[in-house]
Amino acid sequence: MTEWHYEVIEPHGVPMPRGFDRGLLIDYSRGPNAPGPIRISKDPLVALSPDNADQLLGVTYLVVGGRCLETPTYFTLEREHPIDYVPYEDPAPSFDALRLTAIERRWAEQLFSAILATGELDTTAFWRCMEEAPAPLVRAGLRPMVHTLTFLPVVSGFGRPFFALSPEARERFLAAASGDRRYFVRQALVTLKTLACFAYYDDPIVRARAES
Repeated sequence: MTEWHYEVIEPHGVPMPRGFDRGLLIDYSRGPNAPGPIRISKDPLVALSPDNADQLLGVTYLVVGGRCLETPTYFTLEREHPIDYVPYEDPAPSFDALRLTAIERRWAEQLFSAILATGELDTTAFWRCMEEAPAPLVRAGLRPMVHTLTFLPVVSGFGRPFFALSPEARERFLAAASGDRRYFVRQALVTLKTLACFAYYDDPIVRARAES
């Protein structure tokens, strides 16, 4: 239980008695404590053994009007038992310009399903590998390929983006794209066929069936 609120800080820029500027400092003025003596109290802390924080020695002094008043209040802090649990915090996600958005991944997955004529796949492992394994050039090329095959149907006689087409229209569009006179369209389809196979075999159910 904590009786008072405080922050543990490095003693920089804080009024301190001479010789107290070492170790760390418990500063009660930084916590939401009620008005009173505790608000002007500070406790410097030093370790009794080098590189060992299991035993700490502290003393209390007061800061009144910018002046330091020492008190005879010395104390020790001793660890009850070794630390056996450290809460894990997920690191803040870093920005990755090459990572597809959730919508773009959905477009890619619909292309995969149509190319392989399969139902929904569990693509969790596939997208994790796509972020960790491929060279940046491969990842950089995926976005324009997905956008090309997703929106090319709008201007090539189908009138709608790929995700809005019926299964039959999707099949006809992919057949037309495989023979398109433009190299990039054909190459985009070949690349997505390859990635679709990777996604298929990264599906846990498919892997289990293949390994049995």
